[in-house]
Formats: sequence, structure tokens, C-alpha cells
Amino acid sequence: MKYWCALLILCLSTSSLFAALCDFTGPSGSSWSEPDNWTCDCSCPEKVPEMGDDVFISGKTVILDLGIQVKSINLMAGAILESPTHLLEITEGLIWASGTIKTSVRILSFGAVAMVTGGPKTLDGNLALDTGVSATWDAGSFSISVGGELLLAGDPGLPPAEFAITFDGDIGGADGLISNGGVFKKVAGMGTSTISPGFTNGGGIVVMSGTLEMDQGISDNSGSLDIAAGTALRILGSSAHAMGATIGGGGSLELSDTGPHDLDLDFSGPTEIIFDAETVHIEGLFNPTADVELRSGLVAGGGLLIIEGDMIWRGGGLGVNTDFLDLSSLELSTTAVKTLTAIIDHEGLTDWQDGNLFVNAGGSFINNGAFDIGGMGDEMAFALPDGPGTFINNGSFTSLGGGSTEIGLPFTNTSIVHIDNGQLEFTHPATFSSGALLIDEGETLLVNTDMFFAAPAGILGQGEARFSSGTSRLETTVIGRLDKWIISGGELQIDAAIDPEAFETDISAGKLDLQENILPDSLIATISGGTLEISSSISPIHFFLTQSAGTVDLEVDLDGPQTTLVQSGGTLKGIVEGFLSELTLTESFDWTGGLVDLVITGDGSSTIALSGPATKTLGGVISHDGLTSWSDGNLAIPLGGGWENGGTFHVSSDSSMTGDGSFSNSGTFLKTGSGDLSIAPSFSNGGTLAGVGGLSYGLSFANTGVTRPGLSPGMLRLSQQFSNGSRLELELADNSGPGLGHDLLIVNDTAWLSDSLIVTELGSVPDGSYTVLICRGEGQCLQGDFDVAELPPTYTYSLTDTSVVLIKGALPVSWQSFSARGLRDRVQLDWTTATEQNNDYFVIERALGGAAFIEIGEVAGSGNTDSPTSYQFFDQALPNYSTLIAYRIKQVDLDGSFSYSPIDQVRWQGNRQPFYIDLAHLPSPNELHIRLQRPASSRALRLALIDLHGRVLQEMQLASEQEEIFWPLSRKLPQGIYFIRAEDGQQMTSSKLLQGY
Repeated sequence: MKYWCALLILCLSTSSLFAALCDFTGPSGSSWSEPDNWTCDCSCPEKVPEMGDDVFISGKTVILDLGIQVKSINLMAGAILESPTHLLEITEGLIWASGTIKTSVRILSFGAVAMVTGGPKTLDGNLALDTGVSATWDAGSFSISVGGELLLAGDPGLPPAEFAITFDGDIGGADGLISNGGVFKKVAGMGTSTISPGFTNGGGIVVMSGTLEMDQGISDNSGSLDIAAGTALRILGSSAHAMGATIGGGGSLELSDTGPHDLDLDFSGPTEIIFDAETVHIEGLFNPTADVELRSGLVAGGGLLIIEGDMIWRGGGLGVNTDFLDLSSLELSTTAVKTLTAIIDHEGLTDWQDGNLFVNAGGSFINNGAFDIGGMGDEMAFALPDGPGTFINNGSFTSLGGGSTEIGLPFTNTSIVHIDNGQLEFTHPATFSSGALLIDEGETLLVNTDMFFAAPAGILGQGEARFSSGTSRLETTVIGRLDKWIISGGELQIDAAIDPEAFETDISAGKLDLQENILPDSLIATISGGTLEISSSISPIHFFLTQSAGTVDLEVDLDGPQTTLVQSGGTLKGIVEGFLSELTLTESFDWTGGLVDLVITGDGSSTIALSGPATKTLGGVISHDGLTSWSDGNLAIPLGGGWENGGTFHVSSDSSMTGDGSFSNSGTFLKTGSGDLSIAPSFSNGGTLAGVGGLSYGLSFANTGVTRPGLSPGMLRLSQQFSNGSRLELELADNSGPGLGHDLLIVNDTAWLSDSLIVTELGSVPDGSYTVLICRGEGQCLQGDFDVAELPPTYTYSLTDTSVVLIKGALPVSWQSFSARGLRDRVQLDWTTATEQNNDYFVIERALGGAAFIEIGEVAGSGNTDSPTSYQFFDQALPNYSTLIAYRIKQVDLDGSFSYSPIDQVRWQGNRQPFYIDLAHLPSPNELHIRLQRPASSRALRLALIDLHGRVLQEMQLASEQEEIFWPLSRKLPQGIYFIRAEDGQQMTSSKLLQGY
């Protein structure tokens, strides 16, 4: 017994003095404390590994049923170290080739962990690394299961525990945990190592190679992040970086996945930051000096993000105030939407390449550098119902990409907006308080909102400005020669005196209101709809207006510029203080349709062309001294409208002139179409009425000028009377017939002859008779005679009841004079012939009151004589009432041929109690002086003032004893021919009155 006791004591002593290497050889699932489960390299019976021993476990499950400390443990394939409560401490090292730890293991200070070979390693318990411990994971898989935790210790003043990943290995186990108070680092492997367990960092995370990806983020980071250049730390899930945490290194910190990532720290460092998480919160000052990339999600918070490097914004939202330093740049790329809900203040370059930029309520982009739009067209807008932010340009804002970029939020410019390539569209109010908008040739500004240009601002370049909606106002005086100002909706108000080289506008809808003086070399306006309103004097050298629809409203008189008009539709109107505006036409007016409701005054160098099938409506007045050419379409002149022609009005069409207005011709009205021209407005001719075809007058026709039928020669037809006082000018060319060889005037009513007959011989005209005027009224429709006849040599004329006949060659009788004079009881006829050849006799003919001529007597002729011969005849078979009596002499040759003398008329007063008007004249335009010859016993008389068309203008009753009266008129009489009629119920007399001749 003593021997065994001594031996046991010796063995125990030996086991404490000499470390053993113990191999677990017991059955799997048996306990640590059973000596039979171990085989140790010592001669120690019933040996259990303890402090100082090295342990080897392979392919077995060992139940740690006691707390124990060993020197080292080597876990091989299939090894499981399990304990529900006990702690295993290792003083020097853990060699973990494979297997599972399901207990609490502590590596004491300055120990080591080597995770080697390719076997799987699973941590179901706790593995704690004390200060100074170095753990290296070189191969195989590693996962931390539910309840498992890897702890790295750190203590100020002591070396921290380190866990180094030396290859591209992943730590699995989404339900595990890594609590890092030491240093957790990836030191090798160019790929990605993903850390799936939850992670807290009170120490340091170091990335020296490849990418370290924290799958569940970092729930609490109060330590440091050190990311070497060329490497990346990618934090997925969520993370919280508290005050005191630091970020270093020249690599990339990527905040990804859903987040949130809370950066509640003051940071300034060279690390590249990549925001790719659903939510990132920045509190405090976040100042990366390297590049920043925002890929997705929202970066927000109450802190401040200062960018010293470059920032690439690929998508996501920026909700933290951000300042860019002078040399930094901002790039907006990819098609993803970028949303700004904070303030960006940028001094450097912004390169917007792609994707929409939304600036929502609370957001503001302040550009103090260069903002270049390099994409093919995106939108700067805001999301509903968030409301808009603002864009403030204090630098340069340039469209370069060639596409259409929409600015859909409030925009303020104090510097330069340059459309270098493409279209810039504003759909939200924009204000140019100063600076300039520069639109290059071929490029476009599109305005679908309210836009305001203050006086210090300018619009320059040679591109196009299109206004489609909203109300825009230009108070600037600095306007360049844009290619066009296009108004397709909304309203553009120009309230400044602008002076570009040329101002050209196209208006299809909306309104352009020129409220101040426009001073370009040329003002060119094309109107196809909408309204052009000119409410202030304009002084361009040339005003060129083309209108097919819409309204041009001239609220001023335009009499300065050279004016060219082209109108095919729409309304050209204007009123100044209750009167029609006046536009001076100096070039041309091509009128193919539309309404003119103002005064157009054209000088002799201007032209007007009326063409096209559409009706041209004149509600105002055209006073034109140049050439007017009317080739097609109707001309409507409604009541109040009027055309005053002082030049040549050439009608080549057979259209209609409709309406109740007026047409006054003091120049030449020339008709060259062979058909009928219907003229409904009142027509007065004081100039020359010339041409061929028919003129059908409706309301009234007054002709006191020259009538010149034909086109050397030709035929002209008049629907109404040939008025007394009109001069007739005729041409004869040959004997090819009326309208072909000589002029012919056809009057479909009475032809009243007076004034002059002027005849011109154009070619070789044979001797003979040529009918040059035919009237087609009832009965004797040819009345009166010409006061003066200017005929070529050997020409005479004769009158019939219905015609004027020109005679060329020797006449049987050369008339020297013919007169009819009323005596008290008869009419005395006197005539004298200059020469007579084969003159047989004279037939005296009389016409009472416009009836046909009848024969009342004969007087023998002298046969042949070259001396003047006088003749006399008394007409005593006269009616017993007052009437107008016309006389003529029919000369009959020996061979039976005949010709007529001129016609003369007398007013016969009748044989019973005759009275007549001895004097009727106008001492003033408003008073009529009448003197009567009447017996003392005559009755009371009724006087009437009658115009040329038979209308009674004024009447009065005259007492039986009155013989002289000064008669006040109710209105001033215009120039014309009038008649005074007196009647007592049985007799009537009248006298002609001429006004203004």
C-alpha cells in the first residue's frame, strides 16, 4: 500500500512538473474529466489534460464538464468541443484545423489562434481573444452559429487582440456575433471576404487587401476603420458610428444595403466614401478628402458633408447639407433618379451626364462654379406631393449634350446660362435677376412657365426662344439677335426698349405684348394664331408682318418703319383713344385673307396684292396711293370700312366686293377681267374708271371723274347711271368691232352726258361711224350732251336716243352751233351749219319729260355750200304744264342718209300761270339762295332739294307772295349735282344746282 501511494504521489508530482501531450481517445460524446478518455505522452495513470498540457482532438465530441486551463488545443476534422457552462482557457495557442467549438474558450494574453487547413470551423460558443492575442485565419470555412460569439479584447496601453483574415474567406452565420475591441483585419486576398454575423466595433477594423464586407453591418462602431488604398470596406445591413469613431486610409468605405447607417461623428480623412444604402444619416461634420460616391438610397441628417475630392452621384437621395470645395467636382451619372432635399453649395464643376435630378422641398442646389449638362436630355424637377426646392445659379450653367433638358423647379440666375448644344426647357418659374442667357445658333430655349428677366439680365445669341405657357416678362434692354422668338402659348411681355440687330417672332398661340419701343433693324413677325399686341411705338428700320390666323393688335400708330405685310387670315386691328390705329405701309401688302380693322396708309412706292380664294375683310380704312393688284377672292368692306384709292387699283379677277362700306377712287380703278365685278359698297369715282368687263354696283355709284373703257381698246359695262359730270375718254384703233377695234361703254341705265368727251386715235382708223356708248335704260336713256368734245381731225360725234356715235370723215353737214331757248309762249330753236354737202332737209325732233324723240317739223337744207348758214324754228304746240323738253336736229342727205345734231334742253313752265326758278345757288355750304319768277296770284309753293339719285334731302313750304328765300340746310352738302324742284299742285319746275365745281 505504501508503495502504490508513493507511486501515485510521484506520478502526480511528475504530471505537474512535466507537460503532456494528450490525445482524446475516448468514445465520442464522453466527458473531458474521465482519464480513460485520454492518452497522454506521460507515464501518468488516469491523466486528464490540465494547465500546461497540449490537447489534440480529432473526430470526437468532447464534453467539457469542468472549467480548465490548458497550454494549447489542436482541433482536427470532426472535432467538437462542447460545454453548456464551463470555460476553457488556453494560455498559448489554438490550432483550429476543423471542427466545432460549442463552449466558452478564452485565449489568454499573448496567446495565438491559427485557423488552418481547409476543414470547416464552426463557433457555437464563445471564443474570446485577450489583449495581445493574434488570430490568423488562413484557410477553410468559418461560421458563427446562433449564440456563438467571437470577442476581441482591447485595453488602453496594451496590445489589442487581432483577428487576421489572410485569404478571401467568408465568415458565415447570420445569427452569430463578433464583438471587436481589438483589431479585426483582412490582410490578404484580392477578392471579397463577407462577414455574416452581427458585428460591433470598439477597436479597429483594418482592410489591407481586397474587400471586407460586413453583411449585417456594424451595430455599434465607436472604434476605428482603417481602409488601405486600393481596398474597400463594405458595410451592409445597418451601422452606427458614434462620436469618437474614426475612419482612415486611402481605400473605400461603402455603406450599402438597407441601412440605416448612422454617422454621428466628426470625420476628416482620405478615405473614399461610397453611399449605396437605403438610408445613411450624417450627424456632425463628415469631411472625406478623397472621392465620394452616392449610388442609391438616402444620405440625410443634420450634419454637414464637405467634399474635398470628387463626388459621383449615380442615384439615390442627398438630404444632408453638402459643400463642395473649389477644386472638387460633382458627376451625375446613370439613368437613376437623384433626389436632393438639402442644400448643395458647389464651387467646382458639376457634370450632369444622365438621370433625372429631383430637388424637393427643403432642397436647394447653389451653383457657384460650372454646371455642365452633358447628357442627351433629362429632367430637373421635384416629386409630388413633396413640393419643389430651388436651383440658384451664381456660376455657369451650360447645356452641352444635344438633348432636351427640363428644368421643373424654381430657378434663379445671377450669372450665365448657356445653351451650347440642345434644348433647355423651363416648366417652373424662373427668374434672371442679373447675368445673361446665351442661346447659340441652332439651339432652343423652351419656356412652359413664368419667366422673368430683370433689367440687369440679358438674352444673347442666335438660337430660338420658344414660349408655350405661363406669363413671361422681359424688362431687360440687352437682347441679342436670336434666330426667332416663338410664341406657341402663354404670354410674353417685353417691357423694355430693346435694340438687337433683328427681332423675329413666330406666334401660333398665346400672346406677345410689345410694351416698349422696339429698335431693331428689322422686326419680323409671323402670326399663325394667338395675338401680337404692340402697345408702344416701334422704330425698326423694317417691319415685316406675315399673318395667317390669330390677332395683331396695334394699340399705337406705326408710321416710322418700312412696312411689309402678308396676311392670309386672322385679324389685323388697333384702336388708339377711340380711333382706329394707323399703320403706314411703305413696301408691300400681300393680302390673301383675314380682317383688317385699322387704318393702313400707303404711299406711291408701296404695293398691295389681293390674291387667293379666301375673302379679305376690311373693317377699317385703307388709304393707298400705290399699286393695288386684286387677282382672286372676294373683298368685303362692311359698314364703317372704307378703301380710298389714290394710286392704281388693278382688278384682274371677276370676284365680288361685298358689304355696306365705301370705296372712293381718286386715282385709277382699272378692271382687266372680262367678267362682271360686283361692287356692293357705295362707290364714288373722282379719278379714273378704266378697263373692260362689267362693273355691277349695289348701294350707290357716283361718277364725277374720268371714265375710260377698254384696254387700248376694250368694252366696259356699268350697271348704274353714267353720272352727270363724268368725263368720257375713248380710244379707236381700227374697224374690227366694238371692244376690239374701238372702245365701247355700255350703261345699263340712263347715261347723263356732261363735262368732256376726249377721243384718241391709236392706229389706222377708216372713215365711218363707231358707236362708243350705248345706254340700256327705258325710253330715251341718253340724256344731255358733252360740254366739251376733244376729237381728232375729221372726227365728229352724234347722239341718238340710246347711243353716242363717233364719225370719221367728211360729213354732209358740219354743225357750228345748236341752241333751244324757252320764250313765254313758245320755244325758239337756232342752229348754224359751217358747210353742207348734198343736204336735203332738217327734221326737228322733240322729247317731252324723258320720252322718246318725235318729229315736230321740217326745214329745207341748202344743198351744197361752204359758207355758214343759219336756221330757225319755233315750237308752239307745247303742253300746258311744266316739263323738261329735249330737242335735236336730224339732218337728211339727198340719198336718205342722216346724222344728228347735239341735243339741247329747256325747262318749259307751261302756258297757264307760269312760274320758274330764276336763281338757285349756294352762297355757303349750309345755306341755299333761291329767287323765283311768278305772278302775283300764284299759289303757295312746296320746294324740295333732290340729289342725283332722286332722293329728297330737304323740303319747305313757301307762301304765295314770296319770290326770294335764303334756305338754311340741315347738313353740309358734299360735292355733287343736285336739283331744286318747285310745285303748286298743278305745275312743277326744277333747276340744276352744282356744289363744289
